[in-house]
Amino acid sequence: MARVLGDRIDRQTAAVFAGTEITITAGDGPVFVVMPLRRVPSLSHDDFMDQWFGRHAALGEKVEGVRYRQNHVDATATADLAGRVGLSFPPMDGLTESYFDVLDGALALLSREDVAVGAIEDEKRFIHHPTSQFALYETLWRS
Repeated sequence: MARVLGDRIDRQTAAVFAGTEITITAGDGPVFVVMPLRRVPSLSHDDFMDQWFGRHAALGEKVEGVRYRQNHVDATATADLAGRVGLSFPPMDGLTESYFDVLDGALALLSREDVAVGAIEDEKRFIHHPTSQFALYETLWRS
């Protein structure tokens, strides 16, 4: 696989992920947020998972209108895949997805105080935001 990718990727900063998707609240939509997550340095991966899948998932279940999934990393499979691709960047601890019907609705929900402040305050306990990413996508159909 590394040979096929050749120089198409930066092996020092690229990452791979192998894991299991857990639906916290059902549904999807054409607008979605994807967040590859890394834990705060003081936590083990297991501590990160306890906080993310325990307390934080329960907060997500309470937010009306959110369609939320967590992707839990399989550390062994991810390390194997990274080795086959030739990557050395530290693996992520998880990946989260949230889905919405329209872009304005996504921005409105993400701007609500209970989400923009409450959820972020909780995340600071276990997510290392400087090494995690945030991407907002909208699906458009080619006509």
